[in-house]
Amino acid sequence: MESTTPSGVWALRIGSLSLLLHRRNWLMCGLLTLLLTVLATLAISLGSGKMGLQDVIATLLGNGSKLHEIMAFKIRMPRVAAASRAPQCTWRPPSLPASPWAWRAA
Repeated sequence: MESTTPSGVWALRIGSLSLLLHRRNWLMCGLLTLLLTVLATLAISLGSGKMGLQDVIATLLGNGSKLHEIMAFKIRMPRVAAASRAPQCTWRPPSLPASPWAWRAA
C-alpha cells in the first residue's frame, strides 16, 4: 500500500516502522538548543577573571590551562546550570494557590 508523507513533516522509516517528525518543532528545538549553548558559553566567559571565548572553548574541549579548568568547571558552570534550572523550580501549576497556606484558611 502506497502512502504519502504530509507536508511539513519528516518521515523516519526503519523497516516497517514509520515515525513522523514535525519539521517546525524540530527546527525550533534545534535553534533554541543552539541559542542556549551560545549563551551558556558566553556566560562562562564573563566574570572578574580574564577568560575569553577562545579560552572557554579550549577548556571545554580539554585543551585549557589548569586555572581555566578550575574557573570554568568549579565556579562558572555550576552557576550557569543553577541559573538555567531556576525558572523550572519556581514554576507552579495555575490550579495551585500562590501560598501553600492559602488552602488551609478556607
